[in-house]
This record gives sequence, C-alpha cells and structure tokens, in this order.
Amino acid sequence: MNHNFLTPGPVNVPRKVRAAMTIEPPYFASKSFGRLLNAIQPRLQWLFQTSQPVMIGTGSGTMGMEAAVKNFTNIGDRVLVITSGKYGNAWDSISQAYHGTRVTTIKVPQPAQLSDIERVYDELRLQLSDKKVYYKAVFMTHVETTTAFMLQPGIVKDIIEDCNSPALLILDAVSTLGVMSVTPDLYDVVVSASQKGLQCPPGLFFMSCSDKAIDRARRTIRSLYYFDVITELERVNKGQTSHTPAAHLFYPLYTALKEMCRRYPNVYELFEHCADLRSATLDTAKERRIPVWQTSPPVTAFKCFDQNAQAIQQSMKKNGWWVGTGVRGHEHDLIRTMHFGWDTSPDFIVEGIHLLADMFDDNRRVIVS
Repeated sequence: MNHNFLTPGPVNVPRKVRAAMTIEPPYFASKSFGRLLNAIQPRLQWLFQTSQPVMIGTGSGTMGMEAAVKNFTNIGDRVLVITSGKYGNAWDSISQAYHGTRVTTIKVPQPAQLSDIERVYDELRLQLSDKKVYYKAVFMTHVETTTAFMLQPGIVKDIIEDCNSPALLILDAVSTLGVMSVTPDLYDVVVSASQKGLQCPPGLFFMSCSDKAIDRARRTIRSLYYFDVITELERVNKGQTSHTPAAHLFYPLYTALKEMCRRYPNVYELFEHCADLRSATLDTAKERRIPVWQTSPPVTAFKCFDQNAQAIQQSMKKNGWWVGTGVRGHEHDLIRTMHFGWDTSPDFIVEGIHLLADMFDDNRRVIVS
C-alpha cells in the first residue's frame, strides 16, 4: 500500500530523492565527499537566504536545538522561552533540565486570540526592559506544528533591539524552512531539519548564525563535544565535517536542493507554491465545511467536536493516508495536516482533505468507528 503522508512532517519523499538514497556515498573524509559538501552549501544558503555558512549535523531538529542552547549560553545564564506547545516547551526542557540555565517562560494560550499574542509581546518587552536581569537569549519556535500556531520572529527581534537587550534570538525553523521566507534579519541563530520543507528523510539538522552569535559562541564556555559551532564553521569552510556524518543522506539532500533550485529559480516562487498549497487546504475545508481550529503557513489544525480524532486518524490510515492528531491535551479533538513541499501538488492536498471531510457527517460529527 502506498503511504500518503499528510502529516506535518515527516512528509512524502519524492521519487528522485528516494533514488538518490541508493547511491553509494563517498568516504566522508575523501575529496569526493568534500566536493559534494561544497555543492550542497550554496544551495542551502539559497534556501536560507543567507550569505552566512549553513552547518549540517547528523541528528534530529531537537539535537540542533540542544546544540544551539549549549553553544550560545553558559550554565547559569538567564534566558527567555516563548512557547505555544510541545516544541516550544522543548526549549525550556533543554535549557533548564539539561543545561542548567535559568529560564523565564512566556506561554501563549491555545488557540491564541489577538489579545493573547499582544499580551505575550508586552510580557516580553517587560522582561527585557528590566535592567536588573541580564537575559542572554530568547528562544522561540517559529511555527508550533502541534497547535498550528505561528509567532512572528520579526516582532520579537524588534522588541529585543528596542529594549537594547544583548539577548540573541534563537529560532526553531524546523517547520518553516522551505515553506516561507525566513531571512537572516529575523534571527541571530536558526535551526532547521531535513524532513519537512526539504522533503528529505529525517536525520540531518542545519544551523546558521549571525556574526553577533558567532562572537557570542567564542566567548561562551561551550559544554558539548559534538557540534561545537566554532569548529563546525571552520570545517564548513574546508568542505569537511567534524565527525562521521550520515553520509547516505547527503546525496538525497543534494538532489532535493538541486530540484528545488531547478523548479523555483527564485526562492520566493517556492514560497508562493507552498502558499498555494495552504489555499488549496483552506478552500477545500471551507467547501466541505471542516471546522478549522488554527492555521499557519505549514500546517492547519481541524477541530473534532465529538473528541474522535483518533478514529479519524485510524480510518485515514486504512485508506493509505496519514494525518496527525493533537498532542498533550488535544489527542482527541484535533486533526493536523500539512500544506508544504516543493514536490507536493495541490491535487494531492485536495484529495487528502476531501477524504478527511468524508469522515464527518453534515452536522460535523465523526462517522467512522
């Protein structure tokens, strides 16, 4: 049976990318592998819209988040975390429980109303304006895929600058890289991963940093052995990696990036394509009267009023389609679907949303068992 992944990541891996996984990769310390890395780098910079180096690590996006915490903060530093769900909470857990920083958490209630968002930004401004507290970083997740909520890093960055705070803005863009514009002026450090907008298999994470962040890393007592940013930057410039990489994932990555550049010579054409996929989702949902709970550029969450989301998920799976349910309190009342991917077609999205709509009756009650 074919698996049609409508989950907000991982998503379907395109045929050409799957084929690239069968190519025997060069030895990671060879000149051939160095040439592969050097071919990947400018294409990653194109996607990140940056002239700064983009570092590649073997591991999940969460591993990239941990590397960001440990490269740019010292044990005992004060940091702020803005969270609207599971992945935002991960910044808190990594920072506090596993690194020993002192965390102040600002929570965004879900679903968020405009007044809630304004309150969050007001609280952030209040915290950063307190001259008795020296915050070293603000951590945030761009789009929380568990709730389909998007924060605006540009607003957060402006608040940091307005308050003359030395804090770095460290951004989790796992869900938004390759889906929408995430330019370097929006962050000091950005972390992403391979399994969403790139439509590659999971297993690689990426990080790019501003000069300000690199200077901070040099002055930080970095408490990690794997993925030391200063060492990684030196290796990127040499077309090398510091440790044995998941070499079999690099040809798929190169293939995906090459195809993205070929199909969308201007990166904004890629973002427009993903915006069209979102429109296809919302237009079909409106036509079929599926209640939208919250939506953002990469993911939409639909409401199941009779608390039967898991039955929908199982029925979709029987038909060869995978969707996500909610998490941590929303397992029974939310269904989540993605609308991104350079190889994803609007027809694919529409077919999946129509199948989802078939799971409801005219009164929006779930009719599957």
